[in-house]
Amino acid sequence: KRDAMRDHIASLETKKAGRTGITYEQVANAIDELTASGINPTIQSIRTHLGTGSPNTIHRHLTAWRTAAPVVARKAVDLPENLKAEIISEIEKQAAAARAAAEKELINIKQESEVLSKAGEQLETENEQLEAENQKLIAATTEAATLATAHQKQITSLEADNNSLQAHKSELTQQLATAQAQLTMQQQQQQQIQNQVEQLKADTEKAKTETAQAQQAAAVALAEKVGAEKTTELANKQNEKMEQQLAAMQQQLTQQQEQSAKKVDDLQQQLTKQQAESAKQLATLQQQRIDDAQAHAKQLAAIQAKQAAKVPRAKAASTKAAPKP
Repeated sequence: KRDAMRDHIASLETKKAGRTGITYEQVANAIDELTASGINPTIQSIRTHLGTGSPNTIHRHLTAWRTAAPVVARKAVDLPENLKAEIISEIEKQAAAARAAAEKELINIKQESEVLSKAGEQLETENEQLEAENQKLIAATTEAATLATAHQKQITSLEADNNSLQAHKSELTQQLATAQAQLTMQQQQQQQIQNQVEQLKADTEKAKTETAQAQQAAAVALAEKVGAEKTTELANKQNEKMEQQLAAMQQQLTQQQEQSAKKVDDLQQQLTKQQAESAKQLATLQQQRIDDAQAHAKQLAAIQAKQAAKVPRAKAASTKAAPKP
């Protein structure tokens, strides 16, 4: 009956999903071997005999084994009085021995309960610590993910700013090209003005020549003196007018040259300044992203190392909590 009950319990234990560790059959065999050797089967003695197993699992199988132990029924037999007296005396001795065994078993059960209680308290404490560490790790992971998202947003913003700066740079380059084209056009206009100045000089020289010829003609004919004087005055006025136009054109040419040179210089300074600011801002944000990533990586590594160190200590504490046989 005990073997059938043992097989039934072992079958039930095997069918439990997700359960690992020692089986009922192993514990039952250990109990039989310990009993045969005259050793009282307790949680610690079974665990020492098997060399493995948690106190909770051994206690569950030991309780099942005790429940499955058969009770042998005896049939009453008529015996002589002297034999009955001897039997009664033997029964009393056996009852006393049974009471002593029961008391011993009660002591064992109390010890087992204390072992289980201490182990449970230790495991509960370790579980609370591991849960706290896990919560810290989750919080750190969440924070790291938040920072990563923020950094990604900063990178996206930086890329957008960089694209904007590149577009502005292209615009400034186009403006510089336009200014250079305008400068070339102004130089061409200046050449045209210079040509006009040369033409005005030639016209002035021609006017002077005509004035000299007119003065000579006036000297030849007295009758034409008044007309010659008017011609000379007219030539002088024309000469003065041409000189004034020449001066005005030269002044205009100088102003246009100064304005073009200043505009080109301003555009070049603005382009250089914006390029320097863009490079500085990009370097600062990249360095900040690298520093933050390194800091959070160190923090996560420290938390994980601390949590990994807790697990062996929890197992060691659980083993020490069990009393020696």
